[in-house]
Amino acid sequence: MPARLRRSLAIVANLALNAMAGAVLFALAASLAPRLLGYSSVIAYGGSMGDTVPVGSVAVAKDVRPEEVAVGDIIIFYPPATSPGRSALMHRVISVREEDGQRLFHTKGDGNAAPDPWEMGIEGRGSRVVYTVPYVGYLINLARSPLGWALFLLLPAVYLGSTTLSRIWAGDTAAR
Repeated sequence: MPARLRRSLAIVANLALNAMAGAVLFALAASLAPRLLGYSSVIAYGGSMGDTVPVGSVAVAKDVRPEEVAVGDIIIFYPPATSPGRSALMHRVISVREEDGQRLFHTKGDGNAAPDPWEMGIEGRGSRVVYTVPYVGYLINLARSPLGWALFLLLPAVYLGSTTLSRIWAGDTAAR
């Protein structure tokens, strides 16, 4: 292979690797770094929030007291025990009312036709969504899988190792 072509291919491969690494680092930082500041992050697995929080998005949420939650806020909560399933939901607050000193919230997913069939109170602290990072949840789930480990760790390591070794064997003094 001519040296000029080999050099061009190496430049393109390095740019692609750096772009991929930069995109992965940016996506992970935008979704995981808030944990260091006391926020939590949740991956949206269902489509009940429609285009507001698409499936695969990471929602970054802050713990708040029930008094701080207002109509229009998106909250993360566990539905009342009477509802089927007990996984966390992310829905918008459509109404708030007080009863016997407790705030009761009525919620609805933006992508759902009808509001949730319950009204619930949040005791202690709840989580209000501050911002979302679309589709990064897919990347996080991929990174947690064996295929993701291979793509994000092993593949770049093999590439970097092989290019370094080829430079050393070719007598490139900059690689030593």
